[in-house]
Amino acid sequence: MATVGEKKRRKRERREMEEQFGLGQTKRAPRRGRPPRSTDIDTQNVVLAARCRQQGRRATVKDMLAVKEAINSSLIGLAIKATLTPEEAMEAWDAFVHYDHDCRRFEMLVLNRQSSPKSATLEMMPDRMETDPSASVDDRTEEERHRAAVNKRDAWRSHLGTLGEPGAGLIREARHRPPETWWDTHTATPTRKGRILARALYDLADIAD
Repeated sequence: MATVGEKKRRKRERREMEEQFGLGQTKRAPRRGRPPRSTDIDTQNVVLAARCRQQGRRATVKDMLAVKEAINSSLIGLAIKATLTPEEAMEAWDAFVHYDHDCRRFEMLVLNRQSSPKSATLEMMPDRMETDPSASVDDRTEEERHRAAVNKRDAWRSHLGTLGEPGAGLIREARHRPPETWWDTHTATPTRKGRILARALYDLADIAD
């Protein structure tokens, strides 16, 4: 077994040889620890897994990717997809998203009331002024914003009046009723009300167009 002195001598000789022949000691690549997990990604996965459970899915990677699509993020969206053709479903979903958005802006700007995360049917969709670079700067006064919100609310009221019952009533209820009202998670099929709602939203899209 080499003594401490011999080890030091060998190390010194090796260093001298490296310097003499221009050899650099091979350095180990720095150990790379496991990259920190992103909090944002973790949070998103928790949300997607919860959506999967709510919809009766197993929360596999495939299922989690599927529920990321906007229309799949809501049980109302699933009822729409299962009831209508793909083209009709997108029109119906678009109508519901804009109806919900305009109702919530009216509640926020005019009634000074905001939906809690638990009661909100959909995530709040940003105003076009906030997301579209081609849109001009929104320099409206607060009164003008209020008036615009009221006008949109009144327009939807008129459209729902044209649509009639029971569809109009179900669309109003869709913003507040439990999501299980529209989709049976046990059978993974739309309920009777879910099918009626889907067709009503498609008709509403045609009226509002």
